[in-house]
This record gives sequence, structure tokens and C-alpha cells, in this order.
Amino acid sequence: MRPLGIRGCVTPGQGYSFTAHPQQPVRHVLRLGHTHAGVVPLRTGARLVGVVAMDGTFAVLRPDRIEHMKREAAPYLSGIDWDAHTDQHVAPRPMTPDGKPLIGPVPGSERVIVATGHNMLGLSLGAATGAIVADLIEHGPVAAPVAFDPTRFSPRKERRK
Repeated sequence: MRPLGIRGCVTPGQGYSFTAHPQQPVRHVLRLGHTHAGVVPLRTGARLVGVVAMDGTFAVLRPDRIEHMKREAAPYLSGIDWDAHTDQHVAPRPMTPDGKPLIGPVPGSERVIVATGHNMLGLSLGAATGAIVADLIEHGPVAAPVAFDPTRFSPRKERRK
């Protein structure tokens, strides 16, 4: 985003996820209390997401982190054979300092729309972000939510007016 005049703020965090197969389908996105983990319903199971590390090893899956997630989620979810989980995954997550995504037009290039930095909530916020971007395309910068201003970490002179 720097070539567009937006500075700061998105850094990769190493995010973990895996798919569990509950006996009863999960029907809603869930946040599992104090665990900082979440569950996203899938047709074929439930995607457990969580554990973000900032150690710079984005492609190295550490099984102990998956085991930690299973231990943390177990009190919240029943009817799951935790040993039968599938699709372990580790990948960079676009992290922002305040945990909020960057969504909005680029100052001076309003036809370019930024939509990134969803931290660990990309799957669960994807539809809402899509609706905001569609609104921006249809109505222009006036529809941009100030809380998600992509210039909020840029020096003041570069920020959106």
C-alpha cells in the first residue's frame, strides 16, 4: 500500500486453523470465550481458528499449537473426536495494531479500495467486508466507515480528509 501513499499497519501473524467434525453441525460463527479462538461453520464440519504467533515462521506448522487449540476448545464443544481432525493449516494473517480491518478508498485514487487487515477474522468478516466494498463502489467515499479508515495509521498529512 505504500506506493499508494498509505503507510504503516499491516504485518503478518502466523495463524493456525484446522477442521473438526462435530456430530451436530455448528450453525453460527462462535468465539470461544477467553480462548481467543473461534469456530466457523462449514458444510463438512467446523473450522477452528486461533493462535496467532508473531515469530516470523509463517510456513512452519507447530503441532503443539494445534494441540493447544484443541485443549482450549474442548470445554466449549461436545460431540467431537479431537483426534479425527483434518486440514491443519498455518498461514500468515494480515494483522493491524488495533485489530480492526482497513477498508476504504485510497486518498487521491478513490477508485482503488483497500480491504485488508482482518486479523484472524477473514472468513467470518468476508461477507460484511464485501457489502462495505460494494457500497463504496456504488456510493463512493461517503460510504466509507471511519472506524476502518485505511489511512488511520498514516502521518496526518496523508490521511483521508
